Amino acid sequence: MNQTSVWVNHITKACNTQPSVSVIDGQIFVKTEPWGLGGGSAIAQLYLPLNRQQCWHNVTNYPQWVNYFPDLTQSKVLPNTQHIYQTGVKDFILFRAEVEVYLKVRETLNQAIEFQLIKGSFSEFLAYLHLQDYQQGTLISYAVQATPNFPMPAPLIEQALKIELPANLRHMRQVLCLSS
Repeated sequence: MNQTSVWVNHITKACNTQPSVSVIDGQIFVKTEPWGLGGGSAIAQLYLPLNRQQCWHNVTNYPQWVNYFPDLTQSKVLPNTQHIYQTGVKDFILFRAEVEVYLKVRETLNQAIEFQLIKGSFSEFLAYLHLQDYQQGTLISYAVQATPNFPMPAPLIEQALKIELPANLRHMRQVLCLSS
């Protein structure tokens, strides 16, 4: 079993745990950890008051991700492939990070999406999005591990994940709930 499979299996188990009841009230839970040399990983959970099919339709509409995540400047499906291309910009206190990624996408209908780096601004990047029925809506678990190609202290990456990931997921929830 390769490193990606081991990580996805680990994350799948974490995604299938029972969330705190306050997730229904809009809380977004994030757990971060260091990853590799100079990277970070995080897992976050949020609740959407939409059924799983509605959520699936929205999260697999990759060009719309620029509306869900404010730092994304471009998101498109590459023709005749299971690949997406995304670009983003993030301003930090002392510098601006511009990133681009080509990701291989593997979907399990109405349940999960795996994103694996083909090439881009990261030496390592994996993400996993998992949907499950919960109460009257859908629980979305999102896990990511990333190591940028550019020098950035690992604690800064972890801190960015801890702050930015919930903000991005709240924004996505707001857009999805308003459009449904």
